[in-house]
Amino acid sequence: MAPRSSGSTTIAFGLISIPVKLYATYVAGEYVRFSNRGPDGELLKQLYVVVDKDGDMILKDGAPQIVKRDDMIKEFKLSKDEKVIFTQAEVASLKEQVNDVATIKAFIPLDTVPLTLTEKTWHLMPGKGGHGAYELLRRALVAKNAGGLVEIVMREKLQPAIVRPDGEGLMMQRLNFADRSRTFDDLGYDPMVPTDEMQVLANQLVDSMMKPAFDPQMIVDPFKVRVHAAAEQKLAGKDIVLPVAPKPDIEPGDLMAALQASMKMGTA
Repeated sequence: MAPRSSGSTTIAFGLISIPVKLYATYVAGEYVRFSNRGPDGELLKQLYVVVDKDGDMILKDGAPQIVKRDDMIKEFKLSKDEKVIFTQAEVASLKEQVNDVATIKAFIPLDTVPLTLTEKTWHLMPGKGGHGAYELLRRALVAKNAGGLVEIVMREKLQPAIVRPDGEGLMMQRLNFADRSRTFDDLGYDPMVPTDEMQVLANQLVDSMMKPAFDPQMIVDPFKVRVHAAAEQKLAGKDIVLPVAPKPDIEPGDLMAALQASMKMGTA
């Protein structure tokens, strides 16, 4: 079955417009999903009820006070001691208006975009009449090793993103806002300098495990494998029996012993 587009927009730079369709880079149907049920398999419905500060229900006439979504109001914490109440209509008025055009504000060298800023990714496919401009942009970005910084409205919120080349196509990566991202420097890391002998062994270990290129088949969801195995065992009327991974017999912090044991594993 052909992939379904998750949306569309128009990428604009200068006076050039490129209609594109967005395709998620993940396949949602492949995730492991469980449905909540009652003790005897009944369907469930989530309700909102009034509670006190400890999370205990506040009863009215002996019954929980159920609040419908349309009757809810919104509380915004402006500071530690200041809270502001908004109506749903007021919140709706603050949301972004739908904008079908994502204008490139600037072109950025890709090696200057921190990975910590990137979030979700989509493939971009040219829409009707956009193939020529799409290929012009892709080739220009490849030649300059650059990406185009855009802003796109998603779920009524403005989201920064970067349009970048991806093989024979283009992709769009949603970015975090600056105040929502954290760099490694923020962690206050104090590096330990290893001995030369340790570093030589570590380099040799990396060389022994090096692959010619990345292969997506290297990544297997172990939880999905365990769930499918357990489901098949239960359908067959058997108890769930799953293999237990052995734990390495290495003391934490004993780097030299760990390196030496790792090298022996690679040559065994």
